[in-house]
Amino acid sequence: MVYPVISVVCITAAAAWLFRRCRVERRLLFDALLFLGLLFASWQSPLMNWFHSVLVSNASVWGAVGSWGPYVPGWQGAGPGAEAEMPLASASVCMSALIVTVLCSKALGWIKARRPAWRTWRLVLAVFFIGIVLGLSEPLPSASGISVWARALPEVTLWSGEWYQFPVYQAVGSGLVCCMLGSLRFFRDERDESWVERGAWRLPQRAANWARFLAVVGGVNAVMFLYTCFHILLSLVGGQPPDQLPDSFQAPAAY
Repeated sequence: MVYPVISVVCITAAAAWLFRRCRVERRLLFDALLFLGLLFASWQSPLMNWFHSVLVSNASVWGAVGSWGPYVPGWQGAGPGAEAEMPLASASVCMSALIVTVLCSKALGWIKARRPAWRTWRLVLAVFFIGIVLGLSEPLPSASGISVWARALPEVTLWSGEWYQFPVYQAVGSGLVCCMLGSLRFFRDERDESWVERGAWRLPQRAANWARFLAVVGGVNAVMFLYTCFHILLSLVGGQPPDQLPDSFQAPAAY
């Protein structure tokens, strides 16, 4: 129960802090839009298991519910009641993604200040590798029993066959997300607008805020969809499940 409670507290605190910043500056900040975009992208969590069970959640954690993936048209994975989903945990991932995005954006600024001659592609490539390094910390959720990788290519997986196995290519996927979101945050114009929001300032204030909101939410969802497709495609290449999963990762029939 501890992790979901921490998730709720952190999300609420972040929302309150961003709301206060927007009130103080009297405008809708990009970071607030990014936070909302990541929250609204958390619905994609079950889609990674479209064909095979790739990432499985702990069914005994407070707040766990049955996965809504099997009810999506065209679903080819496990049937209803076979997998659990943790909405609070999925939503809390947005907090980690927001922090990492800000860190990557700051890293872009730091590199650009010290390498002013570097072109954009070199800056983006540098932050991609930074994202990979940050992504190597992701075995922690598996080790803590929150979620496990139920399908991974053994040739590029740490502790292959164990319930806490970790596919190294997940760090590459994280690097891509960090690279795209970090770049989206860093390369903003003098109006604090990213490239997906360009032109919104021409609209009336209220309409501009809605246009920016929809643009950023759509952009973040597109990034997370590419990340999801990355894992779906790799699951079709092959993969090995753990030799044995703890009972807590088996969804009860009540789901």
